Amino acid sequence: MEKLTEKEKVCLLEYTKDLKQIMEQDHLAIVSDNRYSYTQKEIENLLQKIEKIND
Repeated sequence: MEKLTEKEKVCLLEYTKDLKQIMEQDHLAIVSDNRYSYTQKEIENLLQKIEKIND
């Protein structure tokens, strides 16, 4: 698997943090991209995984 650059990692982290913040502000339990649905817990797990990339 290719490693992400620091810039790519930060981009993913910021996007995911923003998504989590929007979910919390709008009291959304689930968001969907018309293909998959994601719970707040799944977004939190994704954040943890992204933070560990390249470690």
